[in-house]
Amino acid sequence: MFNSNVNANDMKAEAERFALFDDKDVAEAIKQQKFTGHHFKLLSLKQLQAIDFSEIPQELVNSLFPTYSVEALRKAHSSWEGSFHRVNGKVLEDRSGYR
Repeated sequence: MFNSNVNANDMKAEAERFALFDDKDVAEAIKQQKFTGHHFKLLSLKQLQAIDFSEIPQELVNSLFPTYSVEALRKAHSSWEGSFHRVNGKVLEDRSGYR
């Protein structure tokens, strides 16, 4: 019914159709872990608000809301990140020119 291989226009139409599902039914399906990651992208705000997050596993919460820790963002978007040579997580060389 809901294809996971869709373009942006199809995704919008799919999200509109998915929003027609009853909020409580969607929350129950999430609680029973019947959805995949693709389905989570289709959730409406009302459907998200209907979920009781205390009843679902932490892994599922993490897949709904990926981590946005300051350190993760800093590492992903640091302008200095490319200047370091790392092996097994240890900095071996600083190629930035600053010591």
